[in-house]
Amino acid sequence: MAANAYQRDEDFEVFIEDMGEPTAPEPAAPTVIEQYRNRLPAQLITYWENEGWGAWKEGLFWVVNPDDYTDVLEAWIADTPLDGADQWHVIARSAFGKLFVCGERTGPVVKIVPLHNIISVTGNNVKEKSSDELDFKIRLFFSGMRPRYCDDKDTSEKPLFSRALKKLGPLQKNEMYAYDHMLVTGGRPKLDNLIKTDIFEHLLILRDMGGPPNLPFYNFNMGALVNEALKDD
Repeated sequence: MAANAYQRDEDFEVFIEDMGEPTAPEPAAPTVIEQYRNRLPAQLITYWENEGWGAWKEGLFWVVNPDDYTDVLEAWIADTPLDGADQWHVIARSAFGKLFVCGERTGPVVKIVPLHNIISVTGNNVKEKSSDELDFKIRLFFSGMRPRYCDDKDTSEKPLFSRALKKLGPLQKNEMYAYDHMLVTGGRPKLDNLIKTDIFEHLLILRDMGGPPNLPFYNFNMGALVNEALKDD
């Protein structure tokens, strides 16, 4: 992490209170930082420079290099209303493969939940934002993150992560917990159905196996975003 006058803001302090200090820190690559400077919100770039990427809460939540998830993200948004509406990038993920997605013009408004074949969008926030608004949304993203938002639940609505960690061991940066018998093919969300597997391969398999994802969209003008994106091209 960079050695400078950086001090954690109140929002990141709240994030640390809930998620703890990183358990598998990784410095963000300078080349990637420069690649996304002036594309992703400045606040996110500041966090990358000073907090880095890596895992929090023993691998429950990960801040990631968007480049690692380009192929997976393209597969999941293809043929959905999100495709072409913004330039989307995965900025974080959970132990269970939930992807937190940030638009260059709209901010962190999309969550992809591959295990359940769902893409959710924060309806009132899917609009073009100023740089100050984008920075605010990034701070809100981190301060609002909670362990329960990253966990998955079994058939009794009990969180699975701590039990998966004990049974299967900690995750590497390219791994996730997934269901051996996939939910999209009739499997059950149970501890004895969980495996540890390559996140990139598995998320692509889930996209192929699950059919069109469920998109519980709310009221927002996706058409306007698409039109603006076409103008930019």
